[in-house]
Amino acid sequence: DAGRCSGSSRSAFVGSRGAALKRGGRDGCGGCVRGAESPALSFGPARTKRNRRARAAAWTDVAPRRSADRAAFVASAGSQSVGLSKDDLHAAGERGSGGRRVKAAVLLSGGGRSLQNLFDNIDSSTLRSVDVACVISSKVSAKGKERAEARGVPTFVVSPREFRDSEGKNSVADFSAAISSILDSHRVNLVILAGWMHFYRIPDRYQGRVINIHPALIPAFSGKGYYGEHVHKAVIAFGAKVSGCTVHFADNEYDHGAIILQRAIEVRDDDDASTLAARVFEEEKLALVH
Repeated sequence: DAGRCSGSSRSAFVGSRGAALKRGGRDGCGGCVRGAESPALSFGPARTKRNRRARAAAWTDVAPRRSADRAAFVASAGSQSVGLSKDDLHAAGERGSGGRRVKAAVLLSGGGRSLQNLFDNIDSSTLRSVDVACVISSKVSAKGKERAEARGVPTFVVSPREFRDSEGKNSVADFSAAISSILDSHRVNLVILAGWMHFYRIPDRYQGRVINIHPALIPAFSGKGYYGEHVHKAVIAFGAKVSGCTVHFADNEYDHGAIILQRAIEVRDDDDASTLAARVFEEEKLALVH
């Protein structure tokens, strides 16, 4: 994951494709942060009124388009609806997918807390149109694997160490092909990277169907090497005042795909990596099933 942090807390609120971000929600530090298309805005005292008019025009135009676009998106691709809203997801199951439920695969490498969060929300009917079709773990000993097995979910172990090329190095191609084969066999239409610690090369047929949850506000504190506790240590060491989590579409670069949703929290003066990680994870639980 090589960080692309700009060294400014402002970078945490810059979305993909040059999008402006609208801050809202109930949290005092910004709550949910979503990407929104907006024209470029100039800065400087002489252009303040022009900026205000441009922003007002942009949001007047964007708001109805976003609503319509989101409905069309969900109706046409129920497989991509997790992370939008629980109502959208239900609509995808009822309309966009012809009454079919969303079949999700979860890839994990550790404790499986995000997997358990999915199970809990499925059981409570918060996620009314999602089934976890299979779970792939990169470790035999992963607690997340045990959680899946206890629920009767088909579970597989695919370790990168088992796939070597002719020079004895890990073969990303063969490792990724083994994962894709399992996904194909279960006919999943959504893949969730939930604490997955390895590079999965996404084939064309799964582009736009893989989402990841990252424990920071991309593009800050993201990229190769930024995972788990390393992220939170870096946030505190840098002195950032805001952190959070990001749900985004995964592509074949680390922490790079289009942002779906972000949730922000304040970094407290007395936070350490452990306390910050715990509070960020509470936001992850909300973001993944929002």
